[in-house]
Amino acid sequence: MYRRQIPAALAGAAIVACLTVPSFADAQSLRGSRSTLERAYERASDNGLHFYRTSGGVRSAAEKGRFVRLGGNADYRLNNVSYPYATATTRTFVERLGAQYRATCGEPMVVTSAVRPLAKQPRNSSDWSVHPTGIAVDLRKPTGSCLAWLRRTLLSLEDRGVIDGTEERRPPHFHVVVFPAAYDAYVASLGGKSIAANPAPRTSAAAPRVALATVARMPSRSMRKYRVRRGDSLWSIAKRYDTTVDTIRKLNPSVARKILPGQTLVIATQ
Repeated sequence: MYRRQIPAALAGAAIVACLTVPSFADAQSLRGSRSTLERAYERASDNGLHFYRTSGGVRSAAEKGRFVRLGGNADYRLNNVSYPYATATTRTFVERLGAQYRATCGEPMVVTSAVRPLAKQPRNSSDWSVHPTGIAVDLRKPTGSCLAWLRRTLLSLEDRGVIDGTEERRPPHFHVVVFPAAYDAYVASLGGKSIAANPAPRTSAAAPRVALATVARMPSRSMRKYRVRRGDSLWSIAKRYDTTVDTIRKLNPSVARKILPGQTLVIATQ
């Protein structure tokens, strides 16, 4: 298995994966941008996901339960998908969106790409692509009222911080990245089944992700992001927000003893 090296532009930046919300400008356009690509890459890296290099690696991951098969149903179908696998959370996204799409448009939604190993990436693909991790899918671009509905729906999910969507034109399709922990929490909040049991590929180091169980035990508190400044310490941040160093560490498992300027932390505030 292969874990892709984070580009130098991201070195030293620890981005909290689960609670980061896209900027308003990005979330209102579906145009995509470098920051959109970087955000998706950071989420995948921070969640400890592997960037699978070969077809064999993808098949092995599927055999081990790290990917599930996109089999299609009455609500969605696959078209020329070479590797019909994705994470369990991404399949849930496809199934839920597909059901809504068919109810609106009267026909199945079409998936044109799912996991795609690094060795099989097209020449025009971005170095930041997360297709090799299984959290991205491509959807055929419909026309008319179905197109308007799909745009509105993807924008709404972007605004909730659970996906990133980009409307591509060559060829015309929607590229959607599903943020695992955030979408899982969103589905659970709607009364749907949690996907947390889906095993995420592990690296040699613990994946730096927010502890959702810790968040759940804080019903009277809200979450906010804090960007570490020069001179900060965990103690000074905890004092500022009336919390404890232990709580900050539980919410940010990636935090080492020494924090660095530029790191982003999740803080539970009153």
